[in-house]
Amino acid sequence: TWNIVSYLTDKPKIVPRYYTTYIPINGEKGEHGFAITFSNPTKHRVVVSSAGILFKNNQNLLFTFGRQIFPDDLPKVLLQGDSHTIHRDIDDIKKVIDKEGVPKYIWVRDATGKTYKGSAKKMIKRVNAMHEVKHKKKDG
Repeated sequence: TWNIVSYLTDKPKIVPRYYTTYIPINGEKGEHGFAITFSNPTKHRVVVSSAGILFKNNQNLLFTFGRQIFPDDLPKVLLQGDSHTIHRDIDDIKKVIDKEGVPKYIWVRDATGKTYKGSAKKMIKRVNAMHEVKHKKKDG
């Protein structure tokens, strides 16, 4: 009976996080990038339909569709314990941050329309640092 009670009280949830990283291309360290990872810590099946960044000026950067080199595969079904990552080139993110300003939070939306929020703390600092590393490497 404990399993039944825990299953019924365990509600669907998605945990989104962002980070700057090197995007793997063909199994090797590739492009300087930005990633949103979302995971399902619950026992429920969750379908992620979209993800993005909301800025303080209420503009959204939507991650619904990926480019050919960084396919997002959304919608994405997450079973218990599953996670998925969406990548973007760091230059693309830097351009949007320079235009839109301070990020409020990252978000992931499920197929029911529920939005799950994650921290955007220190995003500008981290994106600027990764952008600088990328362009020093090209110049040096």
